[in-house]
Amino acid sequence: MHGVDKMRESISIIGYGRIGKLLYTGLTDVGYDTVEIITRKDEINSLNDIILIAVPDNKIQGVVDNLNHSEVDLSSKTLAHTSGAVGLDVFSDIDSYKTKVGCMHPCMAVSDTSTSFKGITFDICGDRSFINDIVPIVTDLKAEFMIVDESTKEKLHLAAVITSNFLITLMGMAQELFRESNIDHNQLKRTLLPLMQSALKNLENQSASNALTGPIARGDYETIKRHLTLMECNPELKSAYMLLSKETLKLISSELDEQAQFQLKKILDES
Repeated sequence: MHGVDKMRESISIIGYGRIGKLLYTGLTDVGYDTVEIITRKDEINSLNDIILIAVPDNKIQGVVDNLNHSEVDLSSKTLAHTSGAVGLDVFSDIDSYKTKVGCMHPCMAVSDTSTSFKGITFDICGDRSFINDIVPIVTDLKAEFMIVDESTKEKLHLAAVITSNFLITLMGMAQELFRESNIDHNQLKRTLLPLMQSALKNLENQSASNALTGPIARGDYETIKRHLTLMECNPELKSAYMLLSKETLKLISSELDEQAQFQLKKILDES
């Protein structure tokens, strides 16, 4: 019965970008009858019980301020933004005794082709009453959730940037190696993408150190030396390769014999 009651809750989504659209689609697909979209062109006269602010990070504070100074009664409402980088300080002028405030951020690279939140994790930050209102919505969306405090939320967003944004950057770095060759970048991407996907597949059920393959995992310092020589004409790419190699060596060092560790560290320090 509890789940049925939650399905009848009314929700207002402020913003109709990628996350706003996906929230609307996801909520209506699972049976929420009252889900309204509010865009910047709309005049806000009233709001539903749950208010989700799904606008760009630099617009969140303005939306909150406008709501706080409007004629809309925020009493007994639950107000959440969906940003990973923005904390709870944007709600500092909201009367938290009357309005439940917090964040619900999907750890997901939302694109125009995204169709659901199924299987992804929302990090949720707020007090217990806020969490009690938001968790059922997340579970209705077939997503997981992680309750975090503000300091953990900041680190989690940094981790999300490293693992999602920089993963794409790595493909760009690989393509840079062939800038002056006749290999088509799209063909190269088709070649390397399955490799990236297989590496991530390895990571699903193993620790990072156990999932790692390649020359550092093998202690193959001669290959690393040849790689560094190949990048002599591209010092920025070489520098990035060395930094990532040093971090990889830290990850795998306990699995290597002392000689391999010594040689790899020597090559990376002296190059």
